[in-house]
Amino acid sequence: MTQLNYKDIFKACNPYFVADTFFHYSEATNCHSHNFYEVFFMRKGSIIHMLNGREMEVGEGLFCFVKPSDEHKFQKTENSLFAQMSNIAFTPTIFNEVMLFLFGRVGAEINNSQPFHITNSLVLLFADLTDRLLVQQDKTDIKNSASIKGLLAMLIPEMLEKPEITTETVPLWLIKAKIAMEQAVNYEEGIHRFVELSGKSQEHLTRSMRKYYNDTPSGFVNRLRLQKAALLLRSTTKDITQIIFESGFGNVPHFNQLFKQQFGMQPRQYRRQSVQIVNPFN
Repeated sequence: MTQLNYKDIFKACNPYFVADTFFHYSEATNCHSHNFYEVFFMRKGSIIHMLNGREMEVGEGLFCFVKPSDEHKFQKTENSLFAQMSNIAFTPTIFNEVMLFLFGRVGAEINNSQPFHITNSLVLLFADLTDRLLVQQDKTDIKNSASIKGLLAMLIPEMLEKPEITTETVPLWLIKAKIAMEQAVNYEEGIHRFVELSGKSQEHLTRSMRKYYNDTPSGFVNRLRLQKAALLLRSTTKDITQIIFESGFGNVPHFNQLFKQQFGMQPRQYRRQSVQIVNPFN
């Protein structure tokens, strides 16, 4: 096993490292561990990810999260002629700052080692950020570090809330309906819009969501709405009540309850702490 240390990658005071990795034929990396965190996204093709002795296939469009001291390696799958993944590696300092922002404490760990899906909007944000940072040489730029932290602040709650997906083939109608529901114009309308897009009865949709995603239509829709609300809280000065209704919620106490369950704090505190993560010197 090759032992990698973040000092070998994070030169000087660089808090992050971004890379595109390409796999041809049956190329594989050595099994290794490191002292930094890593999140990677499969842009093309698929790979076999061996993590702590467990082998799992990571297909196109899936994310994975790797913790310090995890032992892992990558190998392209036989049925994929070419594979490309984008990686963001970041120091424990960045991870702890984001966890403090999200949950009000450091030392929390993420135990989800399964590949996971995220919303299309967050995929596009991840791809745009990695593409931009790949061509920039100044890894100590505070704006770039803030962008990494902001991305992680959205990505980590998504990952923690992702239910385990069954190995059974998900029906195409359900995949299409879920993708369509990720558009704000749809999830703001609520579950009845999800039912319309599915072309099934609400009972059939609910059974299918439970069977294939171990989730409920309302849980899925509420997470999409909460993600939008969190973005508005971080990026605008709009009144919180206005944000609640813009995100598709019609009941303020219910929203506050769901928001605290998701982010570990009330919306006002979340907004106040968001200033600290973007500009820690204020």
